Amino acid sequence: MSENFVADKEILKKVKEILVEVCTLDVAADQLDENASIIEEYGADSLDFLDLLFKLEEEYKITLERGAIVKGAQGDLSDDDFVKDGYLTSAALERLKVVMVEVPKERFPEKLKIQDMMSLFTAKTFTRIVMEQLAEKNK
Repeated sequence: MSENFVADKEILKKVKEILVEVCTLDVAADQLDENASIIEEYGADSLDFLDLLFKLEEEYKITLERGAIVKGAQGDLSDDDFVKDGYLTSAALERLKVVMVEVPKERFPEKLKIQDMMSLFTAKTFTRIVMEQLAEKNK
């Protein structure tokens, strides 16, 4: 767990419950590893992610922008400075580490295809996204 990120326990609990439902997992929500890759450990796919986002939007009355993590990581980097030959550049990877503060730095590979970014997503990733949106909504 990253020392810079503290997940709201109630939001994390709800994210885990929805993940178990959406991904039809054979694990109880309270047994789901919040630090595990949802794709690699639990077999989720992009449709599961969309369903999860939709259910979180309903639950918390927020709007979750698709691709927000990619946009946040890209920032002011040009497309060429962000991705080269299908892989995130070193600058892009460094920014992604800042955006995805809930993911321990050692989980980031040296080379990452842009389409494989979702393999880094955990229950804590979605918890952080919800927490950020709720904070923005309550400003």
